Amino acid sequence: MSTSDRTISITGYSDDIVTIKGAGVHEEIDCYDRPVTLAFSSGETYQASYTNNGTSTHNGGTINFASTTGTQTLTGAMGTSSPLGSVVFYGGAAKTFSAAASTTNFTISSGSGVVTAPSTALSIRGNYTNNSTFTHNSGTVILDGTSQQT
Repeated sequence: MSTSDRTISITGYSDDIVTIKGAGVHEEIDCYDRPVTLAFSSGETYQASYTNNGTSTHNGGTINFASTTGTQTLTGAMGTSSPLGSVVFYGGAAKTFSAAASTTNFTISSGSGVVTAPSTALSIRGNYTNNSTFTHNSGTVILDGTSQQT
């Protein structure tokens, strides 16, 4: 897989562990509803919706959600068992969580479309930066870092 790949498709008949490395730009990760473990490196960028039907490990990396049109939906396993790590939102499209999520740092960049939290819980263990628009969606935002958060 090169950094110019737009879609990552994972197939096979046994448990798979896929490590996503480099600063690639991806349209979609499709795990075919299989329990796949995704291990992210820093600098991954997604321009379409994100669905995790398996388990993910952020490995200290940053995931960029950068769609410029429509709505970019984040769904599936993103809670404490599959935290997203640090996330950065940019690009004019709306970004919407449809399931509980856990992150390290949470950054909404200037010019990003509205970022809508899940209606359940959003846990942020690191810093929170909002330079655009954040909608709480009647959910709970939990700042639960082990050191002072900004």
